[in-house]
Amino acid sequence: MVYPIENAAPALLSPDNQKLLDHWIALRGSEPLPRRSHFDPMAIPAFLPYTVMLEPTAPGVALIRTFGSELVRRLGLDPTGENLLTLYPADESADIASYWEQLVSEKLVGASQTQWSTTSGYQVTSENLWLPFLGDDGTITRVLGSIREITEEMAPTEDLGGSVSNAHRASQRGCYRF
Repeated sequence: MVYPIENAAPALLSPDNQKLLDHWIALRGSEPLPRRSHFDPMAIPAFLPYTVMLEPTAPGVALIRTFGSELVRRLGLDPTGENLLTLYPADESADIASYWEQLVSEKLVGASQTQWSTTSGYQVTSENLWLPFLGDDGTITRVLGSIREITEEMAPTEDLGGSVSNAHRASQRGCYRF
């Protein structure tokens, strides 16, 4: 599936995702995308527990280099070192891979919402922001993701039972160039 590209910044619901997008915009300056070498994680310490750093190494491969501590707690496992695209159920993996490939190959910002269910049946919606960074060779070498709840946050005792399969099909998935 090919997603339409909007020539505008995404309209984000999470104030924290908006602040992270603003930081990314400041890093890029007048360039279309910022360089990975310009990104300092210590400049955004409050956001790190909700971020994931991905490395696109080949089509269909998005290696998880870091996975924020709050995301680990919510998910109930630490997938650092795994391919993000293989964590999804088979019926959704092709769509996720197609979206990912479009973001990386066309050097786009991504934003979507995902519905989640906890093992106790609690429903939560997250807003997912994907921000690409260029390497010295001009290709995307990292993508910073931020996953923030936009419904009432889950209680500290709630988690997703160690399974990405508790995520339901993302809605309002968008690609942005601005």
